[in-house]
Amino acid sequence: MPVAERICVGRAQELEIMHERLAAACGGAGGLCLVRGETGSGKSTLLRELAARAEDHERAPVIAWGRCDPQLGELRPLYPWSGILEALAGTSDIIVPDEGLVDSGGVLERARSTFMELGPDVIELLVPGFGLAVRSAKLLRRSNLARRLTRRAADGDRRSADADRRRLEDQYLAVLERVLIESPLVLLIDDVHCADSASLALLERLAARTAGLPLLIVLAARTGAPAEIATRLDALSQDLALIDLDEALRDRGEQLVADYVEARVPGVSNAFVTELARHTGGLPLFLVELIDHLIQSEQLRTSAGEWQEAADIRWRELPGAVANVLTAQLEELDEEVRELLQLASVEGDQFTVEVLAGVLEESPISIVRKLNRQAPQNLIEPLGTFQIGQRRATRFRFRHSLAHLHSYESVPSLERPYLHASVAMQLEQLAGDAGARVLAAPLANHFELAGRADRAAIHHEAAALYAQSAGALTEAIKHLERIDHLGLEDSPAVLCRLAGLLTITGNLEEAEVAFQRALRRSGAAARDLLADLQISYAYLLTRLHRFDEARDATEAALGLADSAPAIRAEALVARANLESKRGNAETALADAEAAERATAGIDDPVLKARTLFLAGWCLKELGRYELARERLGGSLALLEDELRPNWNRLAATRNALADLEISLEHYPEARLHLEAAITAWRQFDQNSDVAVALNNLANLENRQGHYEEALAFGRDAYALDLAVLGTGHAELAFSLTCIGESEHGLGRYEDAVATLSEALDLREGAQVPVGNIAWTRWLLGRSLVDGKLDVAGGLEAVIEARTVFAGMGEAARSELKDLDAWLAARS
Repeated sequence: MPVAERICVGRAQELEIMHERLAAACGGAGGLCLVRGETGSGKSTLLRELAARAEDHERAPVIAWGRCDPQLGELRPLYPWSGILEALAGTSDIIVPDEGLVDSGGVLERARSTFMELGPDVIELLVPGFGLAVRSAKLLRRSNLARRLTRRAADGDRRSADADRRRLEDQYLAVLERVLIESPLVLLIDDVHCADSASLALLERLAARTAGLPLLIVLAARTGAPAEIATRLDALSQDLALIDLDEALRDRGEQLVADYVEARVPGVSNAFVTELARHTGGLPLFLVELIDHLIQSEQLRTSAGEWQEAADIRWRELPGAVANVLTAQLEELDEEVRELLQLASVEGDQFTVEVLAGVLEESPISIVRKLNRQAPQNLIEPLGTFQIGQRRATRFRFRHSLAHLHSYESVPSLERPYLHASVAMQLEQLAGDAGARVLAAPLANHFELAGRADRAAIHHEAAALYAQSAGALTEAIKHLERIDHLGLEDSPAVLCRLAGLLTITGNLEEAEVAFQRALRRSGAAARDLLADLQISYAYLLTRLHRFDEARDATEAALGLADSAPAIRAEALVARANLESKRGNAETALADAEAAERATAGIDDPVLKARTLFLAGWCLKELGRYELARERLGGSLALLEDELRPNWNRLAATRNALADLEISLEHYPEARLHLEAAITAWRQFDQNSDVAVALNNLANLENRQGHYEEALAFGRDAYALDLAVLGTGHAELAFSLTCIGESEHGLGRYEDAVATLSEALDLREGAQVPVGNIAWTRWLLGRSLVDGKLDVAGGLEAVIEARTVFAGMGEAARSELKDLDAWLAARS
């Protein structure tokens, strides 16, 4: 069936809103538009119409398209942004009318040579085959890309993740801003209801900056997006112009039908138009397909440029929905063409000529000819050429999701696994090693649907690493969970990784379940894997304040270490960590120093950094500040020298240095460390440890008398901790103590007493350092006295806290100084 020329009618109001946003963006005041509607409501058509008209603007913008993956969605992080970057970098060649890259001013020809300098990591990650800057040895050396390609720093902290999300986002923004120097920029992103978390995070960062840039972002999303996506889009609503096509259909559906009929088949009767509107409900996709069906069945005919409908159209016998039209069309196709479209639908809504040719053992040109000359043009269209690994490939796509869905559903269920396997093997061969990581998610999905669990697991693991390298921990977790669900025997290592990521993102109960399952399945595992499992589990148990169990796990790891110094060092660091949490700083220091000695001959900078960190932390707790600064500074230097920083470790080290500087009342230095810690922790799409730095910021502001600011930080930290740890956990006491101190400073004594009492109960009921208990007790006693709520009881609590501080020496110097000054003022 020949496809009708695209017609966009009945959208004057919507286009006016979009043109106003475009004009504002071209004038330097960018913004966002969201086009929302049900399947078939014309969202993509409206975006294409905007793109076509934007080219005629007096200051023609650069226009680029991105699209979320409607099949894999959250399993392909940054997929729409990858498509946009590929277009800007010139590695894709879209030939779909009104969807290709628009660069009438030649801006990109001048800008591309600087892309590698501005965004080496994001280019490497998102643009496979990018060759413009790679061909320049000078730029290659300047960007250090060669080192990145040849030296992949391992994940040094087995309980952390190698993530550079913030840096990748910064580099992506830098590339866009290079284009914006010379031209307005319009980004059109379709199928946002399928977006992944990392893509939404980058969208949110861009949205916060559009007001001051000549940048327009237009999003299209189906009505009824998943709750998380809908919530995040709603959060952008203050800066977002909403265009609701469902509402337009209710208000102006009949007029839209009349306008389309006048443009497409002028001359038919008013009665036909009325009946057509009633039958289709005005839904644009159904309207277009039904008119094509009537033309194909010769119930609509043209004569001398005028159209006439048949006198005997039986409306009740016509397809009652667009799905019925498509099903009927597929059934009428030649068998060879139908089978070709079925195979194409197995690959996805986009499909590759070379893959189809490989499966069918035909030449690519014969496949292209069949698709161009025999396949219905209302179902598919050529998309263009793309770089896949070291090769270029030609892609087509289904024109809309229903065309793809109905082609796939027509594939007999018994044939699907074989076709998925064939498609996957051809994709593997086409991609090669260079492109396999980018195609890891679809490859994993195809092999999974083919029943090839072994191959699916390999690609899910590669996809998880790809997601993790972008800081998209949510997506990485989902891939690892898919491996687990495959039921393979050799899954303890996968479960260990999964548990580690769940811990970082604050899903502690799920992490514990994963660790326990990994341990149950680890009977035949290698000793180093068993030790790694025990060490990782010990960290989680320590965080949960289950110290005896954590110590058992570290002892089990030490028993497995034998003569392996790295594993022994890891286990000693884990034991030092739990002893430090218990308040046994001397014992913890001994383990940390033993770990230092064990790493003397090991080339593992991140492991050495962790041993220095633990030693520095213990020295700080003991009040030996200069030695603590030396160790912590050494840890920081090792971490910052890594090509791919271990952000969790960097943040923890910065936080420890800030804690040290607060103890010494060096507040400006402490603030710098804390701000750096928060930035590092926020490299991840989720990280519950941000609360640690927020609490320290609250403590810092309290010490300087900035109680309102401190209260805000404390409450944010408490909310994060509560979401991760739940009620009744001892670590909530830090946030509550900071909040209570702020409430005291603001003169809210009753609130302070209630908050600090809760904090003291939590700390006294757990194995926490005595200094922490004393700090909360002293603040509670002070509030009872200053608020005249229980003067005698408050003084008793203060004196009890002072006794503890006095016995801690230099470690409590600052606290003892504050307490004594308060006592002196009341004597």
